[in-house]
Amino acid sequence: MAVRTVYYRDPEGVPDDADSFMKDLRAAVEQARLASDPKAAQRIRDLALDYLYVRLPAMSPAAAIDYLETRRVWRWSQDYPVYKTADLPCAAFTADVSEDESEVTITALATCYRYPANSEDRWWTDIVEPRVRTLWT
Repeated sequence: MAVRTVYYRDPEGVPDDADSFMKDLRAAVEQARLASDPKAAQRIRDLALDYLYVRLPAMSPAAAIDYLETRRVWRWSQDYPVYKTADLPCAAFTADVSEDESEVTITALATCYRYPANSEDRWWTDIVEPRVRTLWT
């Protein structure tokens, strides 16, 4: 019985993590640094390393399920609910609950400092949704 977080990585094994959460994390922190925005850089690290990797997995499966039920689903891809943290910078993630509800797997899909082309819809279409699709194909 556990809650665990995995960071998205292209299942095809694209070299150099060209399509991965960690690539997004590095890019978002660098963009915040270049914009002289240390608070945003810290928020990005907090989302990725504290919220997604420490706080959520510290919950029991029952507590995580209850928590996720209180969160607004940002978008759906097939049967996968996709959640997004509020405001920018942000992170998108999904959760898969085992049939007996004894395990919850959080998949950190993407993070960004600013949306590509200043469009949340474009971030979904170009980055987040294609990653979710690889989870159910």
